[in-house]
Amino acid sequence: MADTIALSQHARQRCAQRGVTPDILALIRQIATNVPDGLFVRKKDAQRRARDLRHQAEQIERLGGKTLVFSESWVITTYHATSTKARKLLRRTPDRDQDN
Repeated sequence: MADTIALSQHARQRCAQRGVTPDILALIRQIATNVPDGLFVRKKDAQRRARDLRHQAEQIERLGGKTLVFSESWVITTYHATSTKARKLLRRTPDRDQDN
């Protein structure tokens, strides 16, 4: 996560002691609730984000075999490729990892 913030020496020390990485700081900034002193991650905030990520993971799992056909920047059509069609598509694409 590229969104970085400046940390005081004290904050760097506390983050190191508590295992709070830059990625965790960025995640806190995304999901937390604003409070007078800064940001606070409520259980509700964490649960909502976890639910959203589970939903997104379920959607991603259903994407296997889906194909988009492009012409320049336009999507022309979409379809679910059969295993035969998928092999043909991947055969024509030498730079793709064909294990998927």
